[in-house]
Amino acid sequence: MKKIIALTILGLLVYMNVFSQQQATIHGVVTITLPKNVEKLTKEELVAQKPDKGKSSPIVLENFKGETYKLKDILIQLNAASIAPKPDLLVQQKKEIDDLYSFSQPQFYSTSIERLQNHSVLITNFDNPQDSKGYFIFKCYNKSGNSVLIGTLEYDQINKKVAQKNLNQIIQSIKFKKP
Repeated sequence: MKKIIALTILGLLVYMNVFSQQQATIHGVVTITLPKNVEKLTKEELVAQKPDKGKSSPIVLENFKGETYKLKDILIQLNAASIAPKPDLLVQQKKEIDDLYSFSQPQFYSTSIERLQNHSVLITNFDNPQDSKGYFIFKCYNKSGNSVLIGTLEYDQINKKVAQKNLNQIIQSIKFKKP
């Protein structure tokens, strides 16, 4: 009897943990698991996130066609589309980004390409010295290269580890509709 009760409680805890995380489908192209406690922003709430005058951000504030979420001090912006496949697109994009950042030289900058089960991800990370913000920008393509998920995480530089953890969770959960 005690085993049955213990198993029932364990099952409820697992169920609550799994279903407390939100699933999001972006434009019917990709499904991801969002971090716990994210809030989806309305267009008005997104526009209110505008940086102070003279400061910039890669977060798109107006006419954004994707989804924007907020998790405490982290903004998460996601967009997805079906595209025409191009060979070695990630390698080409990484080179272009590296060339671009070689001119501006932010305080911290890195790019990497990660290969996961059925997709590849280009991750760019940089700090904005103007306002102590940091950014992860990622592009993830499915195996055949005909679907893309593009995301941006904006975070306070002191919360970089939390942002990295959330980025990893999102990237690990990506499930494209097309292989």
